[in-house]
Amino acid sequence: MKHYINRLYGSQANLARALGVTDRTVRYWIAQRPINMLKHADTIIRTSNTTQLELVGEVLHHEETLKEQK
Repeated sequence: MKHYINRLYGSQANLARALGVTDRTVRYWIAQRPINMLKHADTIIRTSNTTQLELVGEVLHHEETLKEQK
C-alpha cells in the first residue's frame, strides 16, 4: 500500500493533504484499515493517475495481507 500511495502522490503526507485528512489517518489506513480509504475513492481517482478498479484492487489486496499477518 505504501508503494501504491507513493507512486500516486509521492508521499503519504501528499495524499493526506489531497484528501484533507491527517498523516495519522493515512498511517492508520496502511497499518490497520485500508478499506476506510475507499471513502475518498472519488477524490483519489480524480487527483491521481489511477482507476477505480486499480484502487479497489490495491485496497482489498492490502486488507487481505493484513488479515493474513494476524
